[in-house]
Amino acid sequence: MIANQSRCFPTETVDNILFIAPKENVARLNGLDLANERTALLDELRTSHVRGVVFDLANLEAFGSQMIGTLFLAWKEARQHGAKMVLCNLALVARQVLERSKLHSLWLLCASREQAFDSFPPMAVASTTVTDTDTMRLGRLREDPHDRLQVLQFGRHTIVGFGGQDLPPEHALGRYLSEITELIEQGDCREFTFDLAGVSSIPSGFLGVMASVLKMGVAVTVQHASHEVREVLALTNFDRLVTME
Repeated sequence: MIANQSRCFPTETVDNILFIAPKENVARLNGLDLANERTALLDELRTSHVRGVVFDLANLEAFGSQMIGTLFLAWKEARQHGAKMVLCNLALVARQVLERSKLHSLWLLCASREQAFDSFPPMAVASTTVTDTDTMRLGRLREDPHDRLQVLQFGRHTIVGFGGQDLPPEHALGRYLSEITELIEQGDCREFTFDLAGVSSIPSGFLGVMASVLKMGVAVTVQHASHEVREVLALTNFDRLVTME
């Protein structure tokens, strides 16, 4: 057993399955503190190469959009590495939150940690069916270093940011659109906010991403845009199509 006593997301690894037990104080964190804790958790997921992930939610009576965003990002990271994700020990209110956000269909919901553990095949079976092939290793080496899309809030009003950095080159924006489309569909999103804090300029392809979101019938808001970004949006008349904050 390998344990990591995080301030908010303590973890332990059993039989190559990562158990995550968010503490009650998660609900009291502000956006920046939660983002830092979440980044550390996702880094652990990215480097541990476990075959399964279990979120034990026994400490949370309920949770909001920020915790939902954490679950979604963890699931996305686990899925990229071929790991299954399961939730257990959900309170009634927490289960209802997932049902309202239409996310309960993404993950198996188990009554206990033991039931969640039993939902995974034995280690010997998993090792023969999930092999670390040359293709999988090469895929990890080719992970795009420009991928810095961060989900700050998830649901009817979804907010994404870019880690205080400039946007990636044009070729990486296509994947962003795919991820954003998935966020909109899974969260039944009606308003999508781009937090551009730290973004000094935007490539033309990003305008296409915003246009695609608008075509989905979703309102678009831009926050913390730099002077240069505001000029680009004004020159292209996007400032008339989106809300500027």
